[in-house]
Amino acid sequence: MSDALAWLLSAEALGLAAFPVAYWLFPALRDRGWGFAKPIGLLAAGYLVWVLSYAGIVPNARGSYVLAGAIVLCVGLAIAFRHRRGLVAHARREWRAIALGEAVFLLMYGAWALYRAYDPAIAGTEKPMDFLFLNASAAAHAAPPTDPWLAGQPVAYYYFGYWMFGGLSLLSGVPTYVAFNLSLALTAAMAAGAVFGLSYGLVSASGGSRRAALWCAGGSVVMLLLIANLIGLWEVASLYHVGGDGFFGWLSIEGLRADQTGDSWRPTRYWWWWVGSRVINTFDSAGVGQDFTIEEFPFFSFMLGDLHPHVMSIPFVLLGLGVAANLFLMPDRWGFAWLRHNPARAVAAGLIVGALGFINAWDIATIAAVLGAVVVLKVYRTKPVSFFGAAVRAMPPLLIICGVGLLAYAPFYFGTFSSQVQPAAPIGGARFPTRPVHFLTVWGLWLVVLMPLFLSAVVGPVREYAAWAWRSAAGAVSPPSAHRPAISPLWLTGLALGVPFFIWAGIHLEVNDGATVSDLAYRFLSVLPLAVAVAASSIAAFSLARRRPADGRLFALAVLSIVLYLLYGVELLFIHDFFGNRMNTIFKVYYQVWIMLSVVAGVAIYHWTSQSDVWRGWRLRLSRGAGVLAAVLLAFAFYYPFAAASTKASSAEPSLDGLAHVGDSEREAIEWLRDHARRNDVLVEAVGGGYTEFGRVSSSTGVPTVLNWPGHERQWRGKDYDFGDRESDVERIYVTTEAEEARRLLGKYHVRYVYIGERERSKYPSLAVSKFDQIASRIEFGSVVIYEVQEPAAFDRPSS
Repeated sequence: MSDALAWLLSAEALGLAAFPVAYWLFPALRDRGWGFAKPIGLLAAGYLVWVLSYAGIVPNARGSYVLAGAIVLCVGLAIAFRHRRGLVAHARREWRAIALGEAVFLLMYGAWALYRAYDPAIAGTEKPMDFLFLNASAAAHAAPPTDPWLAGQPVAYYYFGYWMFGGLSLLSGVPTYVAFNLSLALTAAMAAGAVFGLSYGLVSASGGSRRAALWCAGGSVVMLLLIANLIGLWEVASLYHVGGDGFFGWLSIEGLRADQTGDSWRPTRYWWWWVGSRVINTFDSAGVGQDFTIEEFPFFSFMLGDLHPHVMSIPFVLLGLGVAANLFLMPDRWGFAWLRHNPARAVAAGLIVGALGFINAWDIATIAAVLGAVVVLKVYRTKPVSFFGAAVRAMPPLLIICGVGLLAYAPFYFGTFSSQVQPAAPIGGARFPTRPVHFLTVWGLWLVVLMPLFLSAVVGPVREYAAWAWRSAAGAVSPPSAHRPAISPLWLTGLALGVPFFIWAGIHLEVNDGATVSDLAYRFLSVLPLAVAVAASSIAAFSLARRRPADGRLFALAVLSIVLYLLYGVELLFIHDFFGNRMNTIFKVYYQVWIMLSVVAGVAIYHWTSQSDVWRGWRLRLSRGAGVLAAVLLAFAFYYPFAAASTKASSAEPSLDGLAHVGDSEREAIEWLRDHARRNDVLVEAVGGGYTEFGRVSSSTGVPTVLNWPGHERQWRGKDYDFGDRESDVERIYVTTEAEEARRLLGKYHVRYVYIGERERSKYPSLAVSKFDQIASRIEFGSVVIYEVQEPAAFDRPSS
């Protein structure tokens, strides 16, 4: 309880210090960035310590984070003093929204901290990997942290999320084995606060009253964090035997069958909840999956408990969307003049955008695309230029902001970061399209909620575009320029139908000797609905841009266009990474889409509820029918979180200690190493594969070992990365009977500690212990022995 409170108070202190910065940075949002204050405070403090420790000015230590927090506070106080009257007036005007946003934050923090207390173990899946990066960040003397599973080498992963939470661990005094679980709770809480504030601002900018905006903001929180996809529909059907073997065979979601049993209201098969994140696949006649993908969503991620970059990035992706919304809603015209008049805001925006790729590499491209779309739209609506003219004017200032972001984090982007993308063939062609039933399982509820906003926006502009195209084809006189469609047919064809499809077609014809024209036709028809949706939303956004103010509805439509284009793109193409398929692309892009749609959902809910008062006839009946359908689907979307969370949570005594499950001897040894290991110390423990308990000691302490989880290391560094003789050397260290050979190998890697526990004894049955007594001192912890080499030989850090 005390750790959870210390963690919360530290985050609150950074948020309060940073709120004046948020107030200054987000003048166009109704809450003036209150929902973004905590992510901004965490980012600012983490960045200051990161860059200053990288430069050798300060160490990565608690005192440095106190100093960084003090700097943020001083900047905030200076802004607060300058805008004191506006701040006071804002607090009086918006105290209800601020209080409710804070209540949402605290409720989400408390709920997820409580849940983590019933499922705290840092074990299984990739939790040990996440714990590794968290400990590496907290234990590092300076940036970049050393990779605990590859001694002598820096972390090659995007680690800034771990760095920020490691810094909060240092600042709050909460040990990392507790901070791991509290980081998940805080991430969920910051995401709730951020989406609440952003949705509140967008609905308000769309004309919504305070009450309507607050209700719709709450809807955005629900859609982001509290629902699942529609896997619950199929689980209930299976549980109550609705549908036979033929239906579930056609459905083809692995693990689901017609004769499932349960305990009256939820399935009981082992890890049944896992299926919710593995819906999309195509199986051959032998039942072998051909198109395995991952479709995580935020609730699943927080329940699973892996502290992955795509999870930690949620509030920061929302922060990036907030930057885009603020730029769009500000009355100032966009261009180089904006940069001259707002240099500090431009730098702050660059720091936020640059941080996104450092937290989760995929996010920087997506948020840059959203920023590009909204600034082009902004220029288009304020200047009498074509779409291409707007793009030419809008993009250079944005590229400067993005360049600032890359330069601010240059030691990472151009130094330690190693991309999985295959340089010879960075783009691959997806072999199979997503089956409609699987697509609707993931996105069905969202389609129903967003459809009224989409249709009301696109019907008029698309009708006008079609009429213009018909008249042009017939040789009729073009309509007046004020009524001409926003985008030429050539551009729309290239954007929505041409470029991704022709790239896919070229790849498909190149890599498949038996490719036929019918293959191309089939794939074209499979993606046509999404392509048409992209075209329609693009037409609507640019047509409405010159007919209505820059409001929240128009921003939501621009974001929706990007979302639809992403969904369309991943049906054809994928980033060719370590896995060589579209699994990771679907995983990361779908996650980003879920986050962005939660923002659009607030505006869509407001539009639907506000328009229902004026709809009559078939429109009203259709709206009511859609409302009933949405309610039914929402019930199934809520079913999964309740059933899955109650299944996965442990009934053990609640605790936030992520290492409570570790045996007494091993836990005592880990604690001893955490207390006694010094800077640059190296340990050796048995090498094992991914998703196992191997590497636990280095993962739990941050003390680097010679090598572990080599498959994951190759994912981070490239499949051709050469580890040299590390794995065989570790085996020789344990099994050799010659003390001098062991001494030489220990010196090669500057090893100070040799760890011997159950995993070492099982992995190396020929383990020879007696030689260590000749070259090191023994420290015993029950069944665990640590040998400390008093004077390890100096060595040159290995290059591999």
